[in-house]
Amino acid sequence: MTGMLIAILALMAAVSLCALYLLLLPRLFPEQIRADEVFYLRTRDLWLLRICRYRKGGAPGEPVLLVHGMGANQNNFTQPENGCLVDYLRAKGYDCWTIDLRGCRSSAPPFERTRNDVRMEDFFMEDLPVLVQHILRTTGYANLHWIGHSMGGMLLYAFAQTHGGGQIASGVTLGSPIDFNDAAGKVPVWLIGFGALCPQLAGRIIRGIVPVMKGLHVAQVVFPINNRNLPETMNAGHFINMLEAPLPGLMRQVMHWLKNKEYKLLDGKLDVAAGLPDFPVPLLAFYAAQDPFIDPERALACFNSIKIEDKRSVLCSREAGFVEDYSHCDLAFSREAATEIFEPVAEWLEAHPCSRLLTYNTPENETAPEPEAALSKDSQPPKSAPSVIIGAEDAPTVLVREKPKTAPKPKAARKVAAKKKPAAAKKTSAAGKKAPAKKPAAKKKTAAKTAASKKAVKAGPADTSKSADSPVEGIEISPEALARAEAIRAARNQVFSEIESKLNDIGENPES
Repeated sequence: MTGMLIAILALMAAVSLCALYLLLLPRLFPEQIRADEVFYLRTRDLWLLRICRYRKGGAPGEPVLLVHGMGANQNNFTQPENGCLVDYLRAKGYDCWTIDLRGCRSSAPPFERTRNDVRMEDFFMEDLPVLVQHILRTTGYANLHWIGHSMGGMLLYAFAQTHGGGQIASGVTLGSPIDFNDAAGKVPVWLIGFGALCPQLAGRIIRGIVPVMKGLHVAQVVFPINNRNLPETMNAGHFINMLEAPLPGLMRQVMHWLKNKEYKLLDGKLDVAAGLPDFPVPLLAFYAAQDPFIDPERALACFNSIKIEDKRSVLCSREAGFVEDYSHCDLAFSREAATEIFEPVAEWLEAHPCSRLLTYNTPENETAPEPEAALSKDSQPPKSAPSVIIGAEDAPTVLVREKPKTAPKPKAARKVAAKKKPAAAKKTSAAGKKAPAKKPAAKKKTAAKTAASKKAVKAGPADTSKSADSPVEGIEISPEALARAEAIRAARNQVFSEIESKLNDIGENPES
């Protein structure tokens, strides 16, 4: 009996230590954002997404959108430092944009919505169209380059089939499946089911075993990684920060696709594999020789079915001259990625330049001025939106920008100003009592008012957002958005009136 009690206590202590370790893991390996600018973009259905921008000295290079894979975030392209695709392209002069799609830790759902609701369709119907429009509007280009790893490339195929390829100058996919047929039988369905039922616990466990697997050099047993192909600077913290908890709604979709061996979206209206031959964008596709999610022969057959002639496929294997047989994750970061992956990507982008949309009268022909100020590199998701800017008339987007940490607090400034005014008034009053006949004091006061008014006039352009139509200070709203809000308010009031009328009828005729 005593031995059983000791065993139970030991088990409880081990479970407690594991739970404490999982809870402290984010503090042990904090996320490091090295972006030049950090934005928070509001989608049409009101999700708040973190966007990071990387560019060399603010240079107006061609825009490149990098879209991460399933179960990952934008750190998939930004780690390790000086050994990632973003740093390589930024050094080449490209304007790189990375996104954390909805459901990532940095994202925030709207009221009465949760990350459990996220489905594959939300990414290419809501998140990415808004981001693409914002990038093009900000940079002044008519199209951009799209680089997607795994699911990020699948979203490129779906995006082009639903929105067209006019906004994309070139596409690059890294280990992107056409469907989930090749993964059937290789990915345990029970594991996906556990992720759907207990997403947060599953996410913590996945991130928690990374240091153990990395230390034992057996990461490829659990993750689709060739451990021999990882750069020496890659540590456990890099993997922990790029991994995300499973999304229950998306996991249920994946389970359905694996069991039925079909991959259809938008309630069966979109068959991405069937529409792939008509893919309209110049495409460079990388495939890994040891990818558990893609059969190389079938992937190349699907790639060859694309009718467009401007395309190229690369199979990353020793037989093809690569230093290692790549696995699924290695395509985004490997020890020889600079020469084997990144350099061909840069050459492909250079061979398919983006088109300029507008010419601005700015010094040295720089890009259009951005509608928001650059943020600090250490920005974190804002707990509240300090300022909101409505997008262009044809795109009801909302951009939330976080103020730098060094900025003074407006409320404190107003309090100081409020305290200083009475003191100044008392001083003037006292001076008036001592020398009431002197007019120079009045002239000084008038001159001060005139200088203040001139200062206000000079500051006028910066305060144009504070119009009579703006319900809150610091918010600029387009007429279309205001009209839409008024229509929603009118519809709500009508519903309330109808409910009130029915309640009055019930009160007057309780028996009916």
